[in-house]
Amino acid sequence: MRFRLYTLSSPVVRSEPMRFSEKGVEQLFKDFNIPLENVFKFFETYAKIDNWKANSKELYVMNKLSSDEKNSSRKFDQNSA
Repeated sequence: MRFRLYTLSSPVVRSEPMRFSEKGVEQLFKDFNIPLENVFKFFETYAKIDNWKANSKELYVMNKLSSDEKNSSRKFDQNSA
């Protein structure tokens, strides 16, 4: 996923030469993942305060996002080691 995000924002999409760097991939991953995690944490905090109850579709989306975030963080950590 990180490589795909990196290439979508790179010159290769415009048919220009591509200079691949691990730092670029890492930075792009952080730029994508950190705001997404912040949005989820913000929602989670205020949902608890308001005693919000989700329906089945909303639960599915929240669980999917949570598992995707955990999986991508785990894979990122494995590749960084």
